[in-house]
Amino acid sequence: MTEEEKSRSYYSKNELKAFSLEVKAICTLSKKVPASSTCCAHATTGDCIIGLGADPALRGLERYLSPIRVKNKVIAQKALLKYYKKLNANPNKTSEKKLQSLAVASAKVSQWSKSVAMETARVDSLRAHEGDYCISINDPVDIS
Repeated sequence: MTEEEKSRSYYSKNELKAFSLEVKAICTLSKKVPASSTCCAHATTGDCIIGLGADPALRGLERYLSPIRVKNKVIAQKALLKYYKKLNANPNKTSEKKLQSLAVASAKVSQWSKSVAMETARVDSLRAHEGDYCISINDPVDIS
């Protein structure tokens, strides 16, 4: 691949840095925007940027805009790592049992994220189809 092809195919470091700065600026400005009132995945509307009334331009920036998502991700990662270390210290369990136990624990600690992802997909679908069809609405997710 020639240098010209590379420059057309890949972003430069300066372009990536500019993108990063733009995301930070958008996130800073968007925190001043009122939250949507139609979210079913969060306990309070202040934690939500995915509802039908949310700005679609912010879609994809949730990990920067939603402190509760970041907090839950860190908690889940730490809990799984701690459990993994505890499992490895147990000589009485087989490798297969350890893997099964870790999979079950992972499913439990990621349940909230799964629920939020499903709600985000539901709202995305409603936006895409302009509410033309019925999609079941699950009970709200308690995040406290």
